[in-house]
Amino acid sequence: MSLSTTVIDRLFAALFNIYGSQWLQQWKDNDIGEVKVLWSDQLGFFANHLDSIAWALDHLPERVPNLVTFKKLCLDAPLHSSVEALEWKPTSPIPPAIAENLKKFGQETNKDPKAWAKRILNRVAIGEKPSNISVRFAKEALNIK
Repeated sequence: MSLSTTVIDRLFAALFNIYGSQWLQQWKDNDIGEVKVLWSDQLGFFANHLDSIAWALDHLPERVPNLVTFKKLCLDAPLHSSVEALEWKPTSPIPPAIAENLKKFGQETNKDPKAWAKRILNRVAIGEKPSNISVRFAKEALNIK
């Protein structure tokens, strides 16, 4: 898994706005496209944990970070104790053109984000035995004690 082009572009823009020409200077002898691909691959774990990247941006060192330093910052980000803190909440409605493109790729724009938890509890209800941790996470996600 790797980070999307949009996330990498925003990350590089943020780092440029923070560090200015020092940020660009460290890539002067490299193809910036290849650098972004490497960062995207190396930070891919955080594709579902963008809050860790946001935390890293809020805790940058004085000197321009390289990939290793930035990845360590992301790994140092505190874990959220609630499932709700990790839920993606759109800041604005999805534009119709983008919604249409998502449908082409088989992604629903109004999908229930907790459907996975309901499926696990339905499996329990019909007598299957998913792992205890799966059941626990499903109950937490649905606020079931």
